[in-house]
Amino acid sequence: MDLFQRFSSPLFIALFNCMLTISLLSGCAALTTRTVSVSESDIQNKIAKTLNMPITLHNIFNVNLSNPVLKLDERTGRLNTTIDANITNSLDKTLITGKLSVSGMPRFDNATNTLMLSNTKIENFNVDGINTEFSKLVNAFTESFGDELLNEIPLYTLKSADLKVGNTIYTPTEFKVIGNRLQVTLKAN
Repeated sequence: MDLFQRFSSPLFIALFNCMLTISLLSGCAALTTRTVSVSESDIQNKIAKTLNMPITLHNIFNVNLSNPVLKLDERTGRLNTTIDANITNSLDKTLITGKLSVSGMPRFDNATNTLMLSNTKIENFNVDGINTEFSKLVNAFTESFGDELLNEIPLYTLKSADLKVGNTIYTPTEFKVIGNRLQVTLKAN
């Protein structure tokens, strides 16, 4: 049997067509999802830029937040941030300093193509130099405004090249923490 007869046999043609079909289908399946990975440091830098502005509460308290340190929690999928906090009472100029611990989940905002910190929770506010009773009062106050104040912080804006390849438009469907990176799974529409 010569080479031409071997490659033109019905069995070879059937196997070749089967392999070609499988290859094409797996290639199409690969195009339906893609991932974008965002580093912990990129998210931390974005949070630092967002928080770099004075905040006034009830025309009494001036709040300055700085130096966020972000840790991604692979087990829970939450983003945990510790932030330096300075709160000044404008009536008597009392200054309270400490570390604010905040956690939240990533959410995608379609209007701005931005990953946002949502479902935020003030985990703790460790106040420097005060007794336990006053610390509890400050923590209760912080929780009352903090969850709302720190909710919907922009974390990362996806590039148009991430969301559109050729004529295919992708939408984020899943967020997963892998090590010190946030992996965003995008699905073709």
